[in-house]
Amino acid sequence: MNAEVSALNDNNTFELVPPPIDRQIVGGRWVYAVKIGQNGEETHKARYVAKGYSQIPEIDYQETFAPTARMSSIRTLLQRVVQNDMIIHQMDVKTAYLNAPIDCELYMEQPEGFEEHGENGEKLVCKLNKSLYGLKQSGRNWNNLLHEYLQKEGFTQSQADACVYVRMIDSKRCVIIIVWVDDIIIAASHFELLTTVKESLGERFKMKDLGKLSWFLGTEFKCKESCIEMNQKQYIEKVLLKFGMADCKPKPTPCVLGIEKVSDEESPSLEDPGEYRAIVGSLIYVMTGTRPDLCYIVTKLSQKMSKPTRANVDLAKHVLRYLRGTSEQGLTFRKSNVPLRLNGFCDSDWGASVADRRSITGYNFQLSSTGPLISWKSRKQPTVALSTCEAEYIALANAVQEAKFLKQLCIDMKVSISDDNVLIQVDNQGAINLARNPVHHQRSKHIDIKYHFIRSEIQVGTITLKYVPTEDNIADVFTKPASKGCSHKASYVMWTPGITATTGVQDVAEDGTTGVLNSEMDNEINLKKAHKRYQRSVFSGSTGTTLIHNIEVNSEYPLVSFITMIAPSPDWFVGVHDYNLCNTTTGKWLDSITRDLPPYDAGTDSGPNFDSRDQRTNPKENIHLLTNNTEGSFKGDKPVRRFGTFTFVKTYNDSNPITTIKPPSTMQPSQASIASSKPTNQATNQATNQATNQATNQPSNQSQPSVTTTSAACSVKQLGYAVFAMILVNFCL
Repeated sequence: MNAEVSALNDNNTFELVPPPIDRQIVGGRWVYAVKIGQNGEETHKARYVAKGYSQIPEIDYQETFAPTARMSSIRTLLQRVVQNDMIIHQMDVKTAYLNAPIDCELYMEQPEGFEEHGENGEKLVCKLNKSLYGLKQSGRNWNNLLHEYLQKEGFTQSQADACVYVRMIDSKRCVIIIVWVDDIIIAASHFELLTTVKESLGERFKMKDLGKLSWFLGTEFKCKESCIEMNQKQYIEKVLLKFGMADCKPKPTPCVLGIEKVSDEESPSLEDPGEYRAIVGSLIYVMTGTRPDLCYIVTKLSQKMSKPTRANVDLAKHVLRYLRGTSEQGLTFRKSNVPLRLNGFCDSDWGASVADRRSITGYNFQLSSTGPLISWKSRKQPTVALSTCEAEYIALANAVQEAKFLKQLCIDMKVSISDDNVLIQVDNQGAINLARNPVHHQRSKHIDIKYHFIRSEIQVGTITLKYVPTEDNIADVFTKPASKGCSHKASYVMWTPGITATTGVQDVAEDGTTGVLNSEMDNEINLKKAHKRYQRSVFSGSTGTTLIHNIEVNSEYPLVSFITMIAPSPDWFVGVHDYNLCNTTTGKWLDSITRDLPPYDAGTDSGPNFDSRDQRTNPKENIHLLTNNTEGSFKGDKPVRRFGTFTFVKTYNDSNPITTIKPPSTMQPSQASIASSKPTNQATNQATNQATNQATNQPSNQSQPSVTTTSAACSVKQLGYAVFAMILVNFCL
């Protein structure tokens, strides 16, 4: 409290005067809070605030609006930072509101416990010179002050998001700032530029330099060399503890199947809906930050806020049980090997709601084809759609609105994208044709004119529409309950870009031995984090193939990874990390998967002086993707290209698992290996000069043969995968 009063005095926040006769005296009170830091440390804070609810409109305040940044803007910035190797830090403005001058004549009571009196003992009140926490206009006043400062410093405010500011020094040097009241994220292309901006802010305001972005709005950020991870694990654990669910039994999915067809009219209403609203409010915060998998169920729960029932509470606690087992899940932004492009998916159900038969709109967007979502939405449509085409068309209109916002945001942030138009993929041909052709027939003539703006956006080239099969439509998960198995029960990391290579991975990268790596995998299997390991010896020569038959799959282990040595090299390897054999939208096993094998550096013997392997060298840097040919015997002036491909093919017949893929006659079939895993994050397939692969299994959908290798009672054909991996060993272009 003493520190707060000192800050008020140092800032010249008010002056003591006799109370005026013709003006209201606004009350004040002390507010106490305990803030939890990134490492769980507690900070006790006291703040003197105004009782703003007693202010009189048009006398004590005028305008009150103040913007806050959108979470999609923060996620877009993270993808740009990773893609362009930028530096990202954060700062906090101390007592931010106290910096802004008040915009009207305002009087309030002195802080309780620190009252002063006049010379004759008369009562004094505070005449405010600066904005104070609790006043209705304080947020707006602070935002206006910071906006004026940033403009003077050469920053340009984004047209898409008023809390995003960009300053371009030249074509290669820039600074991007995102403001959330008194919390500021700063991303810069060069460290010197970042330092200059931070020093300038420190000269104008009292700032706290928090260093590298790590903890922002209850979200944890892990900034690594080649990726940025964000999750809300600590916030989720706090929510679980608050509602007595810290030790609850986890659930595998956010909600039960068939929820959209269930009516809660027979369930008793709650006498006090406060707890339900608090749970849903917490879930909304988690969903909007890092958990798109909650989007559908949170939308459903939000529709019952005014009059929730006991059945609604049970559904909300089901979500908490799901979070209990998946609290570590979040978003990981990695550098893309291909240019960024704004790409979206759009979908709708049709009249699935029992209560009013209105449909659900769902869409999502991403900048990197292999990266996380930067925007997602699930919402009930405002009108009843008379057909699936109409429902999809309404959903598409909402997706186009978001696409226009994201495109402008990318322009403002100077995000380099490969195509000016936004690709939106839809699984309804009727909606696509209706958007492309201005037809008005019996079934569509009633559709509201506001939805037809899609056509003008297509004509001017803002968006491009493409048909996508329903099973490949990511947005499908935002319109209906997720199938079992779209989540993983345990975190599993064997090799991951941005982490230090394990001893086993070092051995693979250095000299191709797999003994330690196999032991590491077996240990994960014993811990129930992985399912199986498969191994074959690899081919010899500069090119070849390796083939593995009958890779067993299990509904709890859907992920697969692949790693093999590149010989000779300083410490290079190729592979695929944490690829899902199951469609996360539909829960169905994929018929086939083909992926390129990019080259990675294990971070051990790096540099142009490499002449021989040095096993077990302490890593000098983390695992990272190679982008240029600058190391050892691979030194050259051309960019590194892919080293090969691998393909997984689903099969139900042990005798001839691959019938549609035949390796070229110049390639020699050889051995490889695969292991299944149960991760939240990673399973691994390993290979070296004896290629090693590791696979994991995800849930099989009901429409697929519901066979898992863990069941001894299966009488139908066993579901498995065959792996066809082609490696170009000395591919040094």
